[in-house]
Amino acid sequence: MIRAAKAADIPDLARVHVEAWRQAYAGQVPEALLAPDRLAWRAAMWTAILAGGEGPYLALVAHDDAGALAALGLFMPATEAPAGWDHEIRSLYLLRHVQRRGLGAKMLAQGRDWVRARGGRNLMAWALDANTGAQDFYRATGAIEIARRVVPAGTASLAEIGFGWDPV
Repeated sequence: MIRAAKAADIPDLARVHVEAWRQAYAGQVPEALLAPDRLAWRAAMWTAILAGGEGPYLALVAHDDAGALAALGLFMPATEAPAGWDHEIRSLYLLRHVQRRGLGAKMLAQGRDWVRARGGRNLMAWALDANTGAQDFYRATGAIEIARRVVPAGTASLAEIGFGWDPV
């Protein structure tokens, strides 16, 4: 079941976010970005997001068969998108054990519905150049490559590919 995230989910959101990063990005990003101390940083991030109440975002969570939170999604007006792109996926992470079951596509569909309901025209997401799993997922859901960039990540720089759905 997919539902809106709430403040009570913050510890689990932080845990899933950190664990999903470790699963997806081991060997692709500086090890410091995968360190256990990132849990507090992620909890603070989710606290700040959810403190906005009904703000301009859609935060989703989903649970696995055992009832543990295992997926998260964050959709919002674009802040890091190329010109002309009005909404972005800031986070869409599923733990490995719930991937390839259609859950990511369902979360994406809800995000796209939210963008349309807000009058948005399109949606984009960034994926690490080395993260072929995310790239394959975005392409399989109809996204096309729209941009490339390099972003600082601690002492390193990471190449990213922007994917977009236009129209949503």
